[in-house]
Formats: sequence, structure tokens, C-alpha cells
Amino acid sequence: MFTDGRINGTILEIVKQYFLPIAALIMSLALPAVGGAQTAPVADAGPSRYAAVDPIRLDGTGSFDPDGGPITHYEWFHISGPEIEITDADTATPLIGGFVQTGSVQTVEISLVVGNGTLMSAEDSVEVIIVPRMAHRTMSLINPPFRPDLPTLITFGGGDCVNGVALSLNTVWQDRFNIITGHYYYPYAQYAYQVIVLLSELAPEYDQPIQTIGFSTGGMPASVVANALNQSFQDPRFAVNRMTLLDPGCDEHLDSKVASFNANPVAGEPAWAEVYSTLPIPIPGALNVSFFGGNHHMPVNWFLGSAESENWTDGDMYNQGVTGGYFVSVGGPARNLQIATDDIYYYFRCRELAPGCLDQFSGAQYPGLLPEPVRLIGPESGAVAGPQGAVLTCDKSQHATSYELLFGPDPAEMTISFSETTDPPDFVISEFPFSPTFWTIRVRDAYGSTIFAQPRAIYKSDTEPIRRANRRAIPDP
Repeated sequence: MFTDGRINGTILEIVKQYFLPIAALIMSLALPAVGGAQTAPVADAGPSRYAAVDPIRLDGTGSFDPDGGPITHYEWFHISGPEIEITDADTATPLIGGFVQTGSVQTVEISLVVGNGTLMSAEDSVEVIIVPRMAHRTMSLINPPFRPDLPTLITFGGGDCVNGVALSLNTVWQDRFNIITGHYYYPYAQYAYQVIVLLSELAPEYDQPIQTIGFSTGGMPASVVANALNQSFQDPRFAVNRMTLLDPGCDEHLDSKVASFNANPVAGEPAWAEVYSTLPIPIPGALNVSFFGGNHHMPVNWFLGSAESENWTDGDMYNQGVTGGYFVSVGGPARNLQIATDDIYYYFRCRELAPGCLDQFSGAQYPGLLPEPVRLIGPESGAVAGPQGAVLTCDKSQHATSYELLFGPDPAEMTISFSETTDPPDFVISEFPFSPTFWTIRVRDAYGSTIFAQPRAIYKSDTEPIRRANRRAIPDP
């Protein structure tokens, strides 16, 4: 115990001046405000964005007050990375500009704090990725408006073995896909930067698949862009799922580009290449279709016509496992196909320019026939399972050697393997791990290629439907 009154008095003054106000502040934060909000609001700075030189708007409109009150205060501020300019920093959608591109990727971190008039939220941050400098900005959406519920094609036409023109495709494709194209110049990685900035602006939370397509010289930018998007950015929103090369020429490194693409899928999504060529030289790890003796435009003309299903024999685009073109595109019935890429298994040919011309080439040497798309049988998506449970199954799939029943909390996370059988499952299931539980069946062929049906949602009988965000969800055809 202190005996000196002066020391005791000094300590008392320190307590009054410093410790009591801090204690009061702590108590005010810990206790609900009388007559006001009881819970602090939650800031949501929105999805990460990509930028070049043009300003972009961030989106904090997802911020909310758990008590249902309005958000009355927004405050955006720079945290790290290159200096930028923030306009309308006190609104939900500030304008971010002042970007200075360099020769490499730069990352800016920006934070948001919101208030409800009584309490302030914790910070939530968002990244703005500034892409490297681009010499030629030519890529654009040619069939606006952008439709976020449809897949996207990034296309490149023919050229002079260095530079080339746009590839617009026809109206059948334009009706079913967003198409981004433009003339191009070497170096080609700049078009990956242009595309990711454009998609980030058009659909910052994009959840549909993407395919690059290159004809002739265009095969080079198509392969470079696909690899750059998947390896440099690794963003599931803007990952490339299919790389299509139509009679690619002038490229001495095609084999290695295909191998690199196959080896670097993003977030487990399907990623594989297909090559349509007038030369009888199959590319390892790809679906190969050769047009023996055809002219240079035969592959691209056949590919464009493949979207018109009425041209196929009896409308059967599956063709007993010998197929390609639109059918295996990211918008076709086989959109969820992942072919085995460790060897050459699937090699087909077309001997005349006709939509139904494909047959298997040298089945003894290249025995693969693509597994048939899965047709689910059971409760429709959104159904409620009764107390008796439900049978979740599918039709038999041609060339399938196993059937795997998968569960997940949303279509992008089908991570639980419930069963794997040699025939479609036929047992009753009454317990489901999520609400809702998404389910699908994935089949596998003898060479390791797989395909699954678009997942369906099923709810437990004692729960109310819960809405979940679907990343990379693909609409039924």
C-alpha cells in the first residue's frame, strides 16, 4: 500500500483520466444501445475487380444491418498497393481510378466500413488487380447486351501467322453464347488482360463456363489466352474450360500448350482441348478430329454447322460417342465432359463436309468413345424429400463403366462421394447433409474420362428452402 498521499492522488488522477474512459468505451461496445441498433452492421466490399486504365466502380450494396435498419454511412479507403483515386468514397458505389499500368500485375487493397447511425462495422476489403500494359485494345463483346446466364466464347480468326482478324461465328452461336472477339497482334497475352478486365466489368460475379476458339493463326492467341487466364490469374469466375483449335497453323509449340492447359485447371473445373485439323497428326491429350484431304476452311465450316442439331443424322448429336463441335462445347449437352488427357484415346475423322460425317478413326489404336451425357432420374430440382426418402439415379450412359453419386452444398462444391457403382444407383436415401443438398451423378469411362449432369437441389422434409449462390452453375440445355 502506498503511504505517500501525493502518489495516491497521482494514481487516482491517472485512473480518472485514462482508464475510466476506456472502460466506459468497452462497456458501450459490449452492451446494446438503448432504443437503437443492437448489432453492428456488416460491410461487404463486393467481389474483386480487374482494371487497366479506365476507372471502375466498386459495389458495397451487399452491406447490411442484421437488425434490418438502413445503412447510413459508407467509408472507402486505400489500404495497400499503388496509389489510386477514390471518388464518391461516402457512397455504396465509389469510382476508383488513377491506375498506372506497368509491365506486371499490381494489386490494390481497398477497405469499406459502414454504419447504421449508431454502430460502425468491421472493415471488409476488396482487391483491384491492375493488369499489365496492353499495346492494342481490340477485344469487345460483339452481341450485346452481355447475358450473365450464358457461357462465353473468346474467339480469334485467321491471319498471316503473326497477326489476324476477329472470328464472329454465326447467329446460331451468337444466340447461345456471349462472344468476345477482335483483330489481334503479337504478343498475345495482352488479350487475356483485355478479356478479364472486360468480363470483370460486365459480370463481376460471373458463374458460367468459358471457351477459347482459334482458327488457323488464331489458334496461337486462343491457346496463349487460355493458358494466361488459367495460370496467371487462377480466378474461377474467369477460368477457361475448353480450348478449341480449328486447323491451327504456324505454331511449333502446340503440343506443349495443350499439355500446359490440361495440367492447370482452375478450382477443379473441367479443362481440356480439342483440335480439328486437316492433317493426320493427332495431338496428345486432346480430342482430335481430322478432315483428311479437306481444305483449310473445312474444320471451321464444320464446327460452325455443328450447332445446328437438325443437320445431324436423326438429330442424334451424341452419335454413339463419336462427336464434337457444339455438342462438347461449354454450352452443349456434353458441357461437363472432362476427357482423359494422359494419352491419345479419342481420334475421329470426317471424310466429307457434312454435319454427320464423323466416324471413329483406327479404333484398335485409338479406342476411346466419349461417355454419353448423364440423364438424371428422380426428384426434380427444388423438390422436398418426404419421410420415406428418395431414389437419386439416372439412365444408363453408353460407354460408362461406373456411376458416382455426388452431394454438395452448392453446384460448384460437389465434394461428397456418396457411392460408386457399376450401374446406376437404385437405393433409397433419407438423410441429406445440407439444406438444400445438391446432387448429381458422374460417370466414368474405361480411360478415365468423366461427365456429370447439372446438379439438382433436394430439401429435407422438415426444412424450408434456403437460397444459395451458385458459382459456375450451368443452366440446363
